[in-house]
Amino acid sequence: MKRAAMILIMMVLVPRVRADESYQALFSRANRHYEAGDYQTAGSLYRSLERQGCRNARVYYNLGNCHLKQGSIGEAILYYRRALRIDPRDGDIRANLELARSTTGKPIEPVEPGFIIVLSGVAREWVSDMEITVITLLFYLSGLTTMAAGLITSQRRLKRRFLRWSGILGLFFLLSGCLLADRIADNHFREWGVILKSGETARNGPGNHFAEVFTMNAGYECRIIRHQSGWVEIVLANGYTGWIPVEIIEVI
Repeated sequence: MKRAAMILIMMVLVPRVRADESYQALFSRANRHYEAGDYQTAGSLYRSLERQGCRNARVYYNLGNCHLKQGSIGEAILYYRRALRIDPRDGDIRANLELARSTTGKPIEPVEPGFIIVLSGVAREWVSDMEITVITLLFYLSGLTTMAAGLITSQRRLKRRFLRWSGILGLFFLLSGCLLADRIADNHFREWGVILKSGETARNGPGNHFAEVFTMNAGYECRIIRHQSGWVEIVLANGYTGWIPVEIIEVI
């Protein structure tokens, strides 16, 4: 029975180990091409890792670097943004993203955001999805624990202190819960994209027969509102809306 269990465990674990080794070997090959200045081959190998299901901040960062070296600003910003979603505090990713953004031409002046949007943006820049989830859970459990302690204790002074702390922790839980809900909505119900080609024109409807409304540069970042017949409705940071062909944008 023990031997059968061991065989079952090995059957589950060995493919994973081999996959990890395959990822590492491919990553090392890509790095060698990158260091040799062969950015096209390196980028192709990094994309092979992505197609195999590898979601790694370093792979995305290196892909961004390959595109930046080749002058593909839209793709560079796309992969730096993907890398930041996984590792939002990485200074190299942030620095290279800002470098790439500085080459997109005239910057888009964003609409003045509200307090919650600003707070959500700051949290997104410094806290990963997993971290905000853990923080919210910790505030929830701590609040429940201190509330229970306050209800159980018979000493009035301790009761007031516990209940006061449970109220404070409850407020932090509500705040972090709002940020977590916004993050979930951002990841699963909202789409964000990057424009890949410069000189493309947005129109006021889903088709070339509609009037032109504004022109975009590669690297512009936008929110995707909806898809229709091979066209995508987008909103830029300055609030401008328009329709563009789906092939000139890629979802972050």
